[in-house]
Amino acid sequence: MKKNFLKKHFFEVIKKICPQISDQTLQQIEKGKSIFDLKIIDSLNLVNLLCELEIFYKIKLEAEDVTIKNFDTLPKIKKIIKAKQK
Repeated sequence: MKKNFLKKHFFEVIKKICPQISDQTLQQIEKGKSIFDLKIIDSLNLVNLLCELEIFYKIKLEAEDVTIKNFDTLPKIKKIIKAKQK
């Protein structure tokens, strides 16, 4: 997986799920700020995000994978996707 591909795709998905998101917020996510601390993701949006990631990357997320710890920042999301692709 190319280094910036996941980031670009993630931003596309976030914009689809949360069309009101600002460029400033995207910059904060890029710098490692938690998507939960930024309050852009609620429980429904999280489900949508997880579904998009599973479909696009052809991975299966188990219940124990779906924690705030695994999905609060872009680097952690990259890590779980890479782990599931193996």
